[in-house]
Order: sequence, then C-alpha cells, then structure tokens
Amino acid sequence: MELHSTVLEGLTDGIGLDSATLDSIFCQMYKTLAGKECTLLYHKKLTNALLLFTSEACRSNASVCSLIRTLEEVGWDEKKISLFIAHYSVHAATVQSLLAQHCPAFASIHDVKWWLAFEKGRGPVYQITLLTDGNPVKFECNPGQLSDLVSQLQSANFSVNKIASQ
Repeated sequence: MELHSTVLEGLTDGIGLDSATLDSIFCQMYKTLAGKECTLLYHKKLTNALLLFTSEACRSNASVCSLIRTLEEVGWDEKKISLFIAHYSVHAATVQSLLAQHCPAFASIHDVKWWLAFEKGRGPVYQITLLTDGNPVKFECNPGQLSDLVSQLQSANFSVNKIASQ
C-alpha cells in the first residue's frame, strides 16, 4: 500500500496522544466514514491522515501486518497500534462496503472492447469500453492519450509487483 508523504506525516501526530484521545478520534473517524454527522474539532491533521490511511487500507484490502508495519514506521507504539487494529477490525468491512457503493475502483474488468475511428478535424480516436461486473465504462481518447494511459498502467503494475515482492 503506497501512501502520500502527507498522510504518513499526519500519522506521526498520533505519537504523542494518549489512548483515550486516540480512541475518540477513531470513533469520530468511523462516524465520518459512515456518513454520520460528526464535527471534528481537534487533531484535524491526524484525523484526516487516519481517514485516508483507513480508506486506502480498506480499498486495497491491506493485511494487518502491512498496517502494523506502516504505523511502526511512523513511530506509533504497540499500545496505539493495537488500538488502531482493534477499531480497524471492527469497521473495515463496513468501510469496504461504503467504498464499493461510491467508488467504481472496486469494479472488476472482465474484457475490453475498442474501435478506432477517424473523425474529420480530430484525427484518429479510440473508442474504448471496459466491460466490468457493473456498468460498462466507456471513453474516447486520441493515440497520445492512449499511450499515456498504457504507460501509467505499466508503471502502476511495476509498483504493485515491487511492493508485492517485498
């Protein structure tokens, strides 16, 4: 799981907090993720970092070991990590369900259909349809945009393979 440096930096704000305060932040955070009204009056940087960290962990179905390793790397002690893991274990399935309802990233691609059209004034245009387990995703792009997309997908695949091999 790759995290932006600002998320990792925000997580370091939890190092100096007592368990009761962290517990309160976790409760607020999960209420926020569930869409319940919650006013975050304090520790906004940490709470935002935890929201992003938890959302990414749920989205990528991160292992508990990788969560522990990340929190250890930013300096969290064992007691705070255990508290986070306890909350995460209780709420992860709910967060994954909420993300699946609102994020098309959970759709699996089963097939790709594409056509090359030539439009006067625009030149060659690829019409691409991604067949997923949900609604098909359709888009158009020119050859340069398609090349950029393929390059980005190859880069993402390289990153995933690099992380998986660690």
